[in-house]
Amino acid sequence: MKERFRDKMMDNLPPEIRARFEAARDKAMQDPAIQELKKKADTANDEFRKAMRDALVKADPGLAEIIKERMKDRVKDGRPGEPPGLANLSEADRQKLMAAREKAKDDPAVQAAENLKKEAKTPEERHAAMEQFHKAMKAALLKADPSLGPILDQLKPPQGPPPPPGGKPPMDDKPGE
Repeated sequence: MKERFRDKMMDNLPPEIRARFEAARDKAMQDPAIQELKKKADTANDEFRKAMRDALVKADPGLAEIIKERMKDRVKDGRPGEPPGLANLSEADRQKLMAAREKAKDDPAVQAAENLKKEAKTPEERHAAMEQFHKAMKAALLKADPSLGPILDQLKPPQGPPPPPGGKPPMDDKPGE
């Protein structure tokens, strides 16, 4: 998996400098103008990737199935910006969900939960904030489009043991690794 440039750059910094960058970035991301630009950049990137896939298939229709499979693999692997499980959805359901997600981002409960995530300092606070965010997002999605219930059920990850308090979940040992 490719590392993002920012992550590579941050890995080479001393922890105290890294913390300063992260704090400055979090503060900058609270600026509505920056948030709007980020949203536009994400939308433009999504549009570019879709247009590129469509152009590849137009140039060589035999690539369509390969692209579709690669997309499923990327989504299953937890591609940033797309929750795992989207590969289980049809393109129509995926588009329906993403449209509702854009509306849900403006919901006051979702925005409040997003702020809690940003303000969380300890692993326990981050975990609690993430749970609250997921609940608020699900409620906002269903408010934006009540027909999403069955689609959201398809996105649920298999239930495993909860992560230990203050720690990361244990890594699953995969055969052959």
